[in-house]
Amino acid sequence: MSQSHSLTSPFCNEAYEIRVWQPSQFPGMLPVLQTTLDCRFDVFFVQFRVQKVKRTESYVSNSEAPLTFEEASPVLRNSYCLTKHELMLHDNGAMLCSLFRSLNIPEEFHGAVLQLIATIVVSAGTSRMPIIVDLLSTFTVKTMMVMPQYSSHVDEVLDTVILESIENYEPKPTPATKSSVRALEKFRFQQGSSSVQECSICLEEFQNGSKVTRMPCSHVYHGKCIVKWLKTSHSCPLCRYPMPT
Repeated sequence: MSQSHSLTSPFCNEAYEIRVWQPSQFPGMLPVLQTTLDCRFDVFFVQFRVQKVKRTESYVSNSEAPLTFEEASPVLRNSYCLTKHELMLHDNGAMLCSLFRSLNIPEEFHGAVLQLIATIVVSAGTSRMPIIVDLLSTFTVKTMMVMPQYSSHVDEVLDTVILESIENYEPKPTPATKSSVRALEKFRFQQGSSSVQECSICLEEFQNGSKVTRMPCSHVYHGKCIVKWLKTSHSCPLCRYPMPT
């Protein structure tokens, strides 16, 4: 189950994409915590995953569409054990709002996030699967470059802006953790057992009886292919499911 919402701050050029959801299976890297939650049935494991993106929009006079560049920070993860009483806002949201402030979530967004979390808890019923709160903050900076009134200079200046942006751009790969990669499910492929017949990374067909690896999102790849992929990107190649970083 999943709840999502988009919010824009009226006070600054900042927008939030918020998704609150529960996985279908308990993450394999948390067996001890799962036992704890089984003993304390009124407790949920809640993980906040916050990522900040700086978007620069450079406008050139006489051009309607800006040149846009984005720089994303690493995902910040914070995990807590919270009672159903707290998540259902029976304390008027005091505990959650305190956590929001520690995560630098603007106060004008607190109400919307509280309602999303409470809705998920109600929908969960007796389930005590973890609750994941994904928060993507995008801060937009707009710049304007005034062009000379001579059309012959437009292409030259525009090329300069693009070249400088490319030279200053440094991609920052975010690999998945080694422990999460080692924990991926491995099995032997059986012909006809799945509609997927080839690895989406190398585009080669799976051989009957060959070893393959399944991501938590259920997508299947050759073991060597997905391990190499996750060394530079923590997301599933097909659906962008995020692995721990």
